Amino acid sequence: MPLVLLLLLAAAAPAADWQTLFDGRSTAHFRSINGGPFHSQSWTVKDACLCAQRSTGARQDLRTLAEFEAFEFEFDWRTPPKGNSGVKYLIERVEDFPHASGEGRHARARGKEYQLGDDSIFPQPERRAAALYGAIAPSKAAARAIGEWNQSRIVVKPSGEVEHWLNGERVLTYRGELRRSPVSLQNHNSEVCFRNLRIRALP
Repeated sequence: MPLVLLLLLAAAAPAADWQTLFDGRSTAHFRSINGGPFHSQSWTVKDACLCAQRSTGARQDLRTLAEFEAFEFEFDWRTPPKGNSGVKYLIERVEDFPHASGEGRHARARGKEYQLGDDSIFPQPERRAAALYGAIAPSKAAARAIGEWNQSRIVVKPSGEVEHWLNGERVLTYRGELRRSPVSLQNHNSEVCFRNLRIRALP
């Protein structure tokens, strides 16, 4: 088959089917970021939502069981006043160490981060909702009022182009370095909740 035709067929390949990551009950698609069991001291299912829990001891981020390189990830999130969290992807490493209290291990992902939370606690624009945390500010403020649900989308294209969407608005794009990794939900010691999490691989 001619090379040009092969390239055209590859470009036209459809995205994979959507995979529901959380149905309001089961946490089977998630593990602790260090690969251990679902960390029930850090996360809970509440009112059909997946919610981070506050703790004086060790906290652990969540990770998807599956790993992705190019993908589209959709999720809803809601923050309490002063809430802070994020979705991490293109993960480079995991930090896993004993908590200072001696109560378990603290584990967190390090990679690109879609920031989410209460914008009032962040004077820096590159730390506001939908920012690429610490690096690129969103082009506009699109987050809803505290306590209301927000709809977000992360698109990592095979070309390396990345898009952050918030409530139907594409608020930033940048070019990243692709790497195969899970997607991680951050526990930043505030009760941020998630629902309607789904993902699909992109060809």
